[in-house]
Amino acid sequence: MSNQLEKIKELIDRRATARLGGGEKAITKQHEKGKYTARERIAMLLDEGSFEEMDMFVEHRCTNFGMEKKHYPGDGVVTGCG
Repeated sequence: MSNQLEKIKELIDRRATARLGGGEKAITKQHEKGKYTARERIAMLLDEGSFEEMDMFVEHRCTNFGMEKKHYPGDGVVTGCG
Protein backbone atom coordinates (compact mmCIF):
# COMPACT_ATOMS: atom_id res chain seq x y z
CA MET A 1 0.00 0.00 0.00
CA SER A 2 1.32 3.44 -0.86
CA ASN A 3 2.29 5.91 1.83
CA GLN A 4 -0.54 8.22 0.77
CA LEU A 5 -3.16 5.48 1.13
CA GLU A 6 -1.76 4.58 4.56
CA LYS A 7 -2.11 8.22 5.66
CA ILE A 8 -5.70 8.37 4.37
CA LYS A 9 -6.57 5.16 6.22
CA GLU A 10 -4.97 6.57 9.40
CA LEU A 11 -7.03 9.76 9.05
CA ILE A 12 -10.25 7.77 8.57
CA ASP A 13 -9.44 5.68 11.68
CA ARG A 14 -8.64 8.80 13.74
CA ARG A 15 -11.92 10.42 12.68
CA ALA A 16 -13.88 7.31 13.69
CA THR A 17 -12.19 7.34 17.11
CA ALA A 18 -12.83 11.07 17.56
CA ARG A 19 -16.50 10.65 16.69
CA LEU A 20 -16.83 8.22 19.58
CA GLY A 21 -15.88 11.00 21.99
CA GLY A 22 -15.28 9.28 25.34
CA GLY A 23 -15.95 5.87 23.80
CA GLU A 24 -18.87 3.49 23.59
CA LYS A 25 -19.16 3.37 27.38
CA ALA A 26 -19.64 7.15 27.59
CA ILE A 27 -22.19 7.12 24.75
CA THR A 28 -24.15 4.33 26.45
CA LYS A 29 -24.09 6.29 29.72
CA GLN A 30 -25.54 9.36 27.93
CA HIS A 31 -28.28 7.26 26.34
CA GLU A 32 -29.17 5.67 29.68
CA LYS A 33 -29.77 9.17 31.03
CA GLY A 34 -32.14 9.82 28.12
CA LYS A 35 -29.67 12.19 26.47
CA TYR A 36 -27.98 12.35 23.08
CA THR A 37 -24.32 13.04 22.38
CA ALA A 38 -23.34 16.43 20.97
CA ARG A 39 -22.81 14.98 17.49
CA GLU A 40 -26.19 13.21 17.60
CA ARG A 41 -27.92 16.49 18.51
CA ILE A 42 -26.12 18.31 15.69
CA ALA A 43 -27.21 15.58 13.24
CA MET A 44 -30.84 16.08 14.30
CA LEU A 45 -30.67 19.86 13.80
CA LEU A 46 -28.94 20.06 10.43
CA ASP A 47 -29.43 18.59 6.98
CA GLU A 48 -27.64 15.28 6.53
CA GLY A 49 -24.03 15.71 5.45
CA SER A 50 -24.08 19.51 5.79
CA PHE A 51 -22.10 19.79 9.05
CA GLU A 52 -18.38 20.44 8.62
CA GLU A 53 -16.61 19.87 11.92
CA MET A 54 -13.46 21.80 12.82
CA ASP A 55 -10.69 20.84 15.24
CA MET A 56 -11.92 17.28 15.64
CA PHE A 57 -8.59 16.09 17.08
CA VAL A 58 -8.06 18.76 19.75
CA GLU A 59 -7.38 17.40 23.24
CA HIS A 60 -7.56 19.18 26.59
CA ARG A 61 -4.49 20.29 28.54
CA CYS A 62 -6.08 20.12 31.98
CA THR A 63 -4.00 18.57 34.77
CA ASN A 64 -6.49 19.05 37.62
CA PHE A 65 -8.82 16.41 39.07
CA GLY A 66 -6.93 13.51 37.48
CA MET A 67 -7.67 14.77 33.97
CA GLU A 68 -4.05 14.22 32.88
CA LYS A 69 -4.90 10.50 32.75
CA LYS A 70 -7.89 10.97 30.42
CA HIS A 71 -7.31 11.91 26.80
CA TYR A 72 -9.96 11.66 24.10
CA PRO A 73 -9.67 13.28 20.67
CA GLY A 74 -12.17 16.10 20.35
CA ASP A 75 -13.11 15.92 24.02
CA GLY A 76 -13.89 19.60 24.35
CA VAL A 77 -16.62 21.32 22.38
CA VAL A 78 -17.85 20.13 18.99
CA THR A 79 -17.42 23.08 16.63
CA GLY A 80 -18.19 23.56 12.98
CA CYS A 81 -20.77 24.92 10.58
CA GLY A 82 -23.61 23.42 8.64
